[in-house]
Amino acid sequence: MNDVPKAMLTTAEVAEMTGTNRNTLRYWRKVGKGPAYHKLSTNVVRYELADVLRWLSDARKNPTQ
Repeated sequence: MNDVPKAMLTTAEVAEMTGTNRNTLRYWRKVGKGPAYHKLSTNVVRYELADVLRWLSDARKNPTQ
């Protein structure tokens, strides 16, 4: 098992980081979109920083020339 702690973010932190609304992130979780997340309990959701950054990178679109 990896002993290196992972950077975990709250829904509010991811919303601020990505410029989205917390409710949008909640909706995306419900419909299977958005960055990967951990559901730690009924009311506790956390996102790994690496997953959020990967999701942002994957969503990037380069303009056509």
